[in-house]
Amino acid sequence: MEKTNNTRIPLYDNLKFLLICCVVVGHWCAIGDNKTPIYQFVMVFLYSFHPLFFFISGLFYKREKAVDRAVEFTVIGFMLKVLYVLMFVVSNFKSVSDYTNVFKFFGDPSPAWFIITLAAYYILAYLLKNMDLRVILAVSVLVVLCVGYDTQVSEMIYLTKAVRYFPFFILGRMCTTEKVEKVRSIIPLKIVAGILLIVWAAVIVKDRNIEMFKLLFTGADSYVNFPKEYMLKNGPVIRFLTDTLSGVIAACWLILMPNKQISPFSQCGSKIIQVYFWHLPFLVPFDKLGIPQKLSNHGAVVSIVSLLIPFALILLLSLKPFAYPVKLIRKRPEKEIQ
Repeated sequence: MEKTNNTRIPLYDNLKFLLICCVVVGHWCAIGDNKTPIYQFVMVFLYSFHPLFFFISGLFYKREKAVDRAVEFTVIGFMLKVLYVLMFVVSNFKSVSDYTNVFKFFGDPSPAWFIITLAAYYILAYLLKNMDLRVILAVSVLVVLCVGYDTQVSEMIYLTKAVRYFPFFILGRMCTTEKVEKVRSIIPLKIVAGILLIVWAAVIVKDRNIEMFKLLFTGADSYVNFPKEYMLKNGPVIRFLTDTLSGVIAACWLILMPNKQISPFSQCGSKIIQVYFWHLPFLVPFDKLGIPQKLSNHGAVVSIVSLLIPFALILLLSLKPFAYPVKLIRKRPEKEIQ
C-alpha cells in the first residue's frame, strides 16, 4: 500500500523519540553494571518493543523512493561502521578480540546493523513489489522461526536481525496511518493498552529470569543458546510467542502515544537518524571513566536519576551541528522524511 502524504504526523515523531530514547538509554545501561536491577529492568522493558521502529518504517515506505532510501541508508550505515572503528582506535583496544571483532561486514557489534537492515528492507520491498504482502508476511514469519536452528546466527548479527524484524516491516506496509488512527480512536483499547504495559512492567520486576527475557527479545541467538532445555525443544513456539508479545507491547505504545507536538521531543523524534549516528561515540567517555558503573553502585534512586544523562544527550545530538554528515546524504526537505 503506497503512502503519498508528505505532511509530518506528530504521533510518529513522538514514537521515534521514545524509540531513540530506548536505544541510547539501553546502551547506557549496557555499558553500566548489567547486574544492577534497575538497569536490567530498563533494558528488558525497552527491548520488548524494539520492533516498533521497523513497523513505522514499513508504514511510511514509498515505492518510488525505495531505491534512493536504500542507497542513503547503505552509505550512512557504512559511514557508521567506519566511525565505530575510529572510536575504538581512539579509545584504545582492550584485548586481542577487539581487533578481530571491530569490523566485520555483517557481524561486528557496531550499531550500523540497524541502518543497514533498513537499507535491506527497502531493497527487498522494491524487488518484491508485485508479490502479495500476505504471502511475504507468512514466508517471513516461517523463516524467523526456522533461522533459530542455525547455530551460526550469532556470527551474522546483521542478517539475523534483518530476518527477525522483517515481518514487522511488512505489517507496517499492510497498514495505513488512517487505519492506525481508527484503532487509536477506540477508547477502551487505550485503557487496555495502559493496563497491559503496567502488567508487563510488573512481570519484569517480579520475574527472577530477567536475563532470559533479554536473550529472547534480542533475537540474535540460536535456539541452542536458550537457557532451559524445554525452550530448546520448543524454540519456534517460544520465538513466536516472544515476537507476538513484542508486537502487542509495540501496539500499546502506538495506541497510547499522543498525536500532538510535544516540544522539544517531537522535534528530536524527527532527527532520529542523526542522533543514532552520533550517540555511541558520545557514550564512550562515560564508559572509559566508568560513570554508569559507579552511579549504579549507589542504589536504585541514583541509577534512575543517572538515566537523565543519556536523555540529555539525545536532546544535544538533535541540534543542527550534529545533522552532519547525515544531512549531506539525505538531501531532501525535512517534511518528506517521516
